[in-house]
Amino acid sequence: WKLFLSNTDTLSSYPYHRFPLFDWMTHTQGIVDYLLEQVPELRATYDVVHQLRDALHNRDFDRFEEILIWAKQEAISPGLRRVLRTFKGYLPYIKNTFIYHHLTNGALEGINHKIKVLKRNAYGYRNFSHFRNRILFMCKLYVPYTVPSTSLVA
Repeated sequence: WKLFLSNTDTLSSYPYHRFPLFDWMTHTQGIVDYLLEQVPELRATYDVVHQLRDALHNRDFDRFEEILIWAKQEAISPGLRRVLRTFKGYLPYIKNTFIYHHLTNGALEGINHKIKVLKRNAYGYRNFSHFRNRILFMCKLYVPYTVPSTSLVA
């Protein structure tokens, strides 16, 4: 199953090896081709998945959208059909990820990790406001409230 998930460029066609389930010496590309010949639905599903993967890798949203439309006519697995319906529902958001590919949620994940570590080390806080304040201090999100000074003009 790992060979199906790997990129088609990484599958080799030269070094022949003996694999446990095959009586003959073969290579990784040969194994994938042999298994895809056995089930046509698997071949169509494999092709659609790898075309979507290539479009995502090349950041080509128009191609991604074309593949979603083209995949309706293909005899693919029901699980992939469900995934493609989900993609169609979230298409505007997916387009944003193609446009703004440099934005990530890494900073937010880092804050979540800090909160989990704090919860694990603190053995629980009795007062939620103390817990909240500790998170704000720890993540440097605390902005002190300053009273605006009113100057008396004479």
